[in-house]
Amino acid sequence: LVLTYPGWEEDFATAEATHLKKPTIFEKFSEILHKLKVKQCMHEGDYSHPRLVTLYSLGYTYPGFKNDVDEAVQYHVEYPVESQWDSGFKKLVETMKKKQNCSNGDRSHPELVELDALVLTYPGWREDFATAEATHLKKPTIFEKFSEILHKLKVKQCMHEGDYSHPRLVTL
Repeated sequence: LVLTYPGWEEDFATAEATHLKKPTIFEKFSEILHKLKVKQCMHEGDYSHPRLVTLYSLGYTYPGFKNDVDEAVQYHVEYPVESQWDSGFKKLVETMKKKQNCSNGDRSHPELVELDALVLTYPGWREDFATAEATHLKKPTIFEKFSEILHKLKVKQCMHEGDYSHPRLVTL
C-alpha cells in the first residue's frame, strides 16, 4: 500500500499502533485500513466509489451545500460500506436532496405537503411552522422528529380552537 495523501504518516502510525493492540469494537484495524485506502483513492482523484458517485452526481447549489458535501465525504471515509453504516450515508444524501429541492422551490416532499396543508391560526404558529420546516431539512434524529413536531402543531391548533378532546387533556 503506497500512501501519499496529506497526513498519511499519522494515519499509518495509528494503523500500526492498532495492529499491536487487542481489537475492540471501537477500534478495528480493518476500519483504519479502510480509511487509509479511501483517503488515498480520493487523493489520487478516484471518486468512483458508488457512494461518491451518488454524492457528486446531484449538482447541489443550495446555501451551505459545500459543508454538507464535506460532511458526507467525511462519513464515507470514516465508516466502511456495511449495511449498518450505509444507512447513515443515505440519510445524509437524502437530507441534501431535500435541501436542494426546497432551494429550488419544490415543496412536493410528503412532509412539506402535509405541513403546507395545515391551517394554523394560534399565537406563535409562524415560529412553529418555521421550526417544522427546519426540522424537515435536518438529518433525522431520535430526539427531533418531523412527525412529532407536526403533531404538536396540530394539537396546539386544536387547543386554540377550544378542542380539548385529546385523552391527556380530558384528564385535566
